[in-house]
Amino acid sequence: MRSPDPLARSVARPRPARLLVAATAVAASVLVLAGCTNPIDQLVQGGVQDGVERIIEEQTGSDIEVNTGGGASLPEGWPAEIPVPDGSPMFSMAAEGGYQATFEVADAAEGERIKDQLVADGYVMEGETDMGQMKIWILAGPEWRVSLSAILPEEGDTSTSPSLTYLVSPVAG
Repeated sequence: MRSPDPLARSVARPRPARLLVAATAVAASVLVLAGCTNPIDQLVQGGVQDGVERIIEEQTGSDIEVNTGGGASLPEGWPAEIPVPDGSPMFSMAAEGGYQATFEVADAAEGERIKDQLVADGYVMEGETDMGQMKIWILAGPEWRVSLSAILPEEGDTSTSPSLTYLVSPVAG
């Protein structure tokens, strides 16, 4: 009897961490894109949000919290020492001790300001990437690793606002 192909097994049954990341990315995309809706659509979106939470929880065995739209807030347990821009997040979630939040911001300078504040608070810059329309900063503090992504609209695009996305995870000890 031939042993199963390990690659096929890996593809057929992804590890929970990879599944959680993939499901989170899909959920974030669906929920953020559904943000500008009328009241009936908002009721449907609430059902979609609950359904996304349930699917991710069932598939990964992880307890998550997802918030979207005008009523979104930072997830319960968000580290108080992590600065955020003014206003409410467009999307936020918490899962397995980590957090994600996306804010609409005035411009890319907001990401720079948050990054500079984290550095002033003792966070160490681990990486920085500038891809023109997207800037990414990865910083580590004593308890938290923070990835900030500033996304800017194309030149002349007035239909999209700049956004700042946080991925906050505990520093492995």
